[in-house]
Amino acid sequence: MSQRPLWQYVLFDWAIWVLAGLIAFAIGAAVLRQVPSLAWLIGWVGAGTLVRPAVARRRWRRLHAQMPPASIGTQH
Repeated sequence: MSQRPLWQYVLFDWAIWVLAGLIAFAIGAAVLRQVPSLAWLIGWVGAGTLVRPAVARRRWRRLHAQMPPASIGTQH
């Protein structure tokens, strides 16, 4: 389980999202032999700014949620 505070978890998740977008942008430029539309890159960063923090917060809360012991409700 991650012991990072929420703000670090969200920042790290967002940085990975942006890095993945830049890699995809570079691969797209290499394959197409031209630079993809700048609007695509702006959209990628915008979606990461608006959507990724909410998704990361939910995932972080799920990681830190108290789970009941596995033995409750089971019969041996």
